[in-house]
Amino acid sequence: MLEKIFQHLQALQEQASDLPPAQQAIFTKTLENLSNSLQELAASRQFESATNNADQVVKLEKSHRILERTVAKQASRLRQLQEQLQKEISQYRRDNQALIKGKAKLQTVLRNSPDIISILESDGRVRYHSAAVERVLGYKAESRIGKVHGELIHPDDLLAWQAYFGWLLEHPGIAKPIEYRERHADGFWVYMEAVGNSLLQDYNVQGIILNSRPIGERKQVELQRQLAGEVLQAQIGSAPLAINCTNTKGKVTVWNRAAEKLFGWSATEVLGQDPPHISEGQKQDFHDILKSVFNGKAQNGWEVSLLKKDGGSIDLWLFVAPLQDASGQIIGSIKIFSDLSERKRIESERQKLEGLQNMKEPFWVRYVAPPKSNKKE
Repeated sequence: MLEKIFQHLQALQEQASDLPPAQQAIFTKTLENLSNSLQELAASRQFESATNNADQVVKLEKSHRILERTVAKQASRLRQLQEQLQKEISQYRRDNQALIKGKAKLQTVLRNSPDIISILESDGRVRYHSAAVERVLGYKAESRIGKVHGELIHPDDLLAWQAYFGWLLEHPGIAKPIEYRERHADGFWVYMEAVGNSLLQDYNVQGIILNSRPIGERKQVELQRQLAGEVLQAQIGSAPLAINCTNTKGKVTVWNRAAEKLFGWSATEVLGQDPPHISEGQKQDFHDILKSVFNGKAQNGWEVSLLKKDGGSIDLWLFVAPLQDASGQIIGSIKIFSDLSERKRIESERQKLEGLQNMKEPFWVRYVAPPKSNKKE
């Protein structure tokens, strides 16, 4: 812009020569002043431009430094992210390897587990069977996929299984064990014990885990024990001696017919109650007897006098032994009573006879021969 103004002033100076001298001098002077002013203005503009440029340079340098710091921070953050990414990749590889190994171990465990591991859908159909199903029940695992689990259960046990499965549908978590019979591929029945774990709400499972195992041998032992118990009950019931059993709380659990006859109380009256033939004063003595028996001390028996229902008492010889379950745990005691009345009567008669034998003369002599008299005839 200033350059154009200077060009116009130069043109005016060239035209000033056509003016009269006086006007030419004035016009020339004016042009000079104007030229000087323009030069000053140009110088001022250059100074301002230089100043502005300097300020801009400072701002640019400041922005540059800020940018360098930002870039440095971003570069540092980028290195951290790269290091973190490398660590996560390494951890992922380790986790993936561990997962592969874990799956291999799990498959090995499932293949060799003696128990049948099953996953059931909410409608009772089989999603998965472990290999043990073939060893226990004779079915190929893949042949049971999609089949209803309950179709192999004995009809007499089916209602119990349906109630159990319904409980699992409504209650997440592990349920109590259930026993039922399941049909083998060869047609016979296998006693099974199963434990269900409802994981329907678990995203990774969404099913019911069933762990089942054969319990035929245990069931046979239980049946034999039950039969033996029934035989023992029959033997106790028909025993000629009075027998009663109490649990660890002292309540009567067995009261045989001989005990009914001896003491007068029927089994209906005493079962589940404290023994009625023990008086209050004798309870501590009986407690001490049972304590010594439970501690394993050998005992030869005790002579006791016990109550009868008619209010009288009877002298008895008492034998006590602990009752144990199959695991050896003490569950109570058995008491056998022998009536001493007859023996005491015989003992009394024996003592009388011994007394007679010790006399100087038999007692009947006094009545057969008159006593000697000291009077003289």
